[in-house]
Parts: sequence; C-alpha cells; structure tokens
Amino acid sequence: MEGLKVSDANLVVYLHPSKAKIASQAIFRELSSILFKFNETFDGVVLAYEVNILSNSAKILPAIHPHFGVRLKAKLLLFHPKPDMLLEGKVVKLGQQSIHIIVLGFSSATIIQEDIQTPHIRIPSSAPPPYPMENERKLQESNLWASFFQSGSALAEEEVN
Repeated sequence: MEGLKVSDANLVVYLHPSKAKIASQAIFRELSSILFKFNETFDGVVLAYEVNILSNSAKILPAIHPHFGVRLKAKLLLFHPKPDMLLEGKVVKLGQQSIHIIVLGFSSATIIQEDIQTPHIRIPSSAPPPYPMENERKLQESNLWASFFQSGSALAEEEVN
C-alpha cells in the first residue's frame, strides 16, 4: 500500500538501572511508547516493530540519574505519507463545515470546507451538526432527494413559463 514502508533501524534504548532485571520488558515498553505517534527521527508514524537485541551487555551512562544503553536492531513499519498522495478513509462524522475520516483504521483526518477544491464535493449548508453512523444512509438519501427535487422544480418552472 502506498504510504507504508519498512525501515531497518539501529537503536539504543536507555533504561533506568532499576529495570536491569526485566530489561526485555522495559525495552518493549519503551518501543511501545512510540507506536501510533508521529516520530521526526523516522519521519513517519511507527505502526509495528520487530526487535533483535544485539548483545546482552549494556553501556552505563554516568549522570545524576544514571541509565544504561541497550543496542537493538529493529525492523519498523512506518506510515509515511507524502504531499499530494491519495489516501482512502472511512467517513465517521459529517458536520456543517467539516468531514471527519479514519485512514488505515488508526489515523483520523479532518477536511474543512475551505480545503475542498473539487466542485462536485460539497457539504450541504442545511445539514445539522454531526451525524451518527446509522443516519449516514438517510443523509445520503435526503441529499439525493433534495438535489433531485431542486432540479425537478427548476424544470417545472421553465415549463410553466
């Protein structure tokens, strides 16, 4: 899928000495903290990881609060969208001024009325605030009926005059 890439990374995870007995658990906890968040280092959102610990020894860093660094080799699945990339999503909420979408099942996006550039996409001005998912079909039917009714009334006026 476009926008997803696999990246190999050499990482160093810094752990507190109190976590020395359960280092593998602490490593996974640290790596889990970067999931589903944009990370500037990786230039994307980390969706999944696979880790190989390179050695059982660690380097102690002296400081006020000493930590030890564990070297890892990780394979990361990144969501790395680029400008002008076409993404598909599921509409979860419609409002008078915006459309809310879930992309790839995890990332939310909002499109405001000013950002919609194509003339065939429009947000109805008479729409009440956010619609629940159950009413989405009713909304589509009412919009279809409203556009049909408007075009039908315009034809009727032309025929009468």
